[in-house]
Amino acid sequence: MILVEGSQIHEFKSDTRRAEVYTHKKGYVVRMFENKVWIEDRVIQDKSESFVEDCAENFILEIF
Repeated sequence: MILVEGSQIHEFKSDTRRAEVYTHKKGYVVRMFENKVWIEDRVIQDKSESFVEDCAENFILEIF
């Protein structure tokens, strides 16, 4: 897990998945959970907030 230094700015949920979006000194972090178990943190740099939201939503929709 990456140490998130910023604050949570978005949360996306489905029945079994959750993605939290945080600000981070290098850009943003998307923290992903499935069945309440941490799966992955993705640091996303040099992209817009809407790009990061799309990443979180794609996880929720099981696109990846």
